Formats: sequence, structure tokens, C-alpha cells
Amino acid sequence: MTIPVALLNNLYQQALDAFPQECCGWISNDPKTNQPKDIHVCINQQDSEQNPQLSLHNSHHAYLIRDNDLLSFVKSFDSTNPPSIVYHSHTDGTCYLSDLDHTLATNTLSKQPLYPVQHLIIGVTETTILGAALFTWSMLDHMFTKTEHYYPSYNHDHS
Repeated sequence: MTIPVALLNNLYQQALDAFPQECCGWISNDPKTNQPKDIHVCINQQDSEQNPQLSLHNSHHAYLIRDNDLLSFVKSFDSTNPPSIVYHSHTDGTCYLSDLDHTLATNTLSKQPLYPVQHLIIGVTETTILGAALFTWSMLDHMFTKTEHYYPSYNHDHS
């Protein structure tokens, strides 16, 4: 799956605007083309300390999708435009799926993806997008593996 440059640029800007917090949300595909189209921005409520599994991290190093946003996400799987990608940023500029990201995206009992989506990680610093990487579940490896790497197509000026 290729993410259109215009959509990536919108995500990059969201990551810059959210810095120093991690941004988060999901992308749904165009029902006609099955290509990524719509961005659903979510609120990162990590600092609310509602998730004991993430209590050692603040919103600079973790994300917790707000309850109402998560409910919309789950309900949208029954729509004609279900989620295809969950995204969030890493504020240290890296774009990899961390061990914690992988754990939270995987069902602990079945060792399968928690949701049938890919994961996009955006590497951001205070003023720069360093790239983004898309991770897809590998049935062979029983884990998410990097399938695409995106490099910014323009310089971001976050003043």
C-alpha cells in the first residue's frame, strides 16, 4: 500500500504541530480505490494516566487514543470505510515500531494483530520530519515488519 504524498504531508504537519507530544490517529481507505484517503486525528490522552501499562511514559514517549476516538475507531470497522492504518509519531526522530508499540498492537492471547491494520510511525523532532515507516503484520514472522519507508518531500518550517 502506498500512502499519497499529500496525505503524508498532512500527517507530517500534524506530528510537528503536536510536538513535543506524540500525535496519533488512523487512516481509512477510499472505498472505490482501496487507497489511503481519510485521516482521523485522535487526541493523545497519555498524560491522563488511564493506562497502567503505559504509566511509566508521558505523552512525549507514548500515546493513548482518547476513549471516544477509540470507540469511533472500533465502530468504523463495521462501515464501508474501515481503518487501514493506525499512525503515531516518535518525538526522538525515529520511525520504528518499538517493543511497546508492538506489544500494544498484538493480541496477547492469540499472538495476532489486535486490529486488522498497518502501523505508520512518523519520526519527528522539534523542527524536522525525518521520515515515516509503514509496518505490516507478517504471518511468517508473527510480528509487524517494515514494508515501506517514506522520506519527507519538502522542508517543514514549524515556527
